[in-house]
Amino acid sequence: MFFRKSGGGAAEVRHDELNALLNSAFDKKLKAVESRANACIGELASGREAYALACEAFESLEAEPDVENPYITNLSSLKEQKRAYSTALNRILRAWSAEAGSGPNMYERYNATLLKAERFIEETLLVNSKFKQALYSYAEHMSGLKRAFSMIERQRDLLRGMLGRVNRELLEYNAVRERLVSLRMLIDEMKLNSDTVESLAATTRPTGDQLSAEEGTLENEIAASERDLQRLNAEGSRLRAEMGRLMAPLERAARKFDHASGRKERLSDFIAEPEARMADRAGYEEFRRLLSEMEKALESGSVEIENSPKLKEALAMLMGSNLHGTISALRDLDVKRLELEGGIRRSRAALARLRDSRDSEKRTAAALESAMTHSKDAAEMLDSTKRSVERLFLEYYGQKIKIID
Repeated sequence: MFFRKSGGGAAEVRHDELNALLNSAFDKKLKAVESRANACIGELASGREAYALACEAFESLEAEPDVENPYITNLSSLKEQKRAYSTALNRILRAWSAEAGSGPNMYERYNATLLKAERFIEETLLVNSKFKQALYSYAEHMSGLKRAFSMIERQRDLLRGMLGRVNRELLEYNAVRERLVSLRMLIDEMKLNSDTVESLAATTRPTGDQLSAEEGTLENEIAASERDLQRLNAEGSRLRAEMGRLMAPLERAARKFDHASGRKERLSDFIAEPEARMADRAGYEEFRRLLSEMEKALESGSVEIENSPKLKEALAMLMGSNLHGTISALRDLDVKRLELEGGIRRSRAALARLRDSRDSEKRTAAALESAMTHSKDAAEMLDSTKRSVERLFLEYYGQKIKIID
């Protein structure tokens, strides 16, 4: 990628080149884990191949099931379960590609690979729990599947650990990416405002009937968006209340566990700020690890809590809940809420302009002046955001850039 040099030695970068530059800079920061991560992906592919061969061997196996196993009730039924189990394993295997995933940068490609491996492991464990009788009765012939599956789990854990160790780099990347989103929105807003100024300055005026029809359309759009926003807020409140109901019984126990363990990562912080602390998969996995350690502490008696049975029940409910899914749903709701609020603001601004256009030339001039002031404010915000992006590129990636266009 070629960037022009300005007089101050900074590379001149157009705003539409920034995302590519960010992903390239982020990849350079991850070079230290690239070879190890690629090795993990290669081992995952080898594990998948070994698992496929083991599945094929198990499927063609003609040995009789263990008839002395107490779980066996019907020999023909067990053979049918073996066939169904093999079919299910092959279906899961066909759906999984152990190759590197797609994405604009190295982290997202590796994370996509990790998510696919985790999905394969989860689905395989579900199938194993469904066909327990087949697994018990053919236990002597499962060694190949077990070895390959353990290999896949090990490489999954290694890859997850590598991605977890670049959390600081990921936070830096996300900070810059958020500002690039703001930059893009400000550029679009300035273009929209420029069109507004041009429209207000035009001499041709719409008729009163046209204004009334357009006003009614905008009012209906705003009302519909506000109803949607109310539903989103209600759903967000419900999800947060449900999450709070699961978390609340563990607050006191978490503080005692933190005090006893003396760890830097505090379980009570996760409970107090679940959405901030578990914004990504790594944070969620850390939370589950801490919960598991607290559960062991309760079992061993190293942490003593009154009404321990009730606490253990609350802990089991939290461990069994889809907490990560709830937090992801809340994040999606927040995005939709911001989009709706932005749409409502734009519609209200358009409605205000429409109503203003029915007034005198003085009001038109005032609206034009307001739009020009808004353009000036937006230009100042755009300039400030550009400087912020330039500063972060220099601070995080050592790249001195100047954003143009």
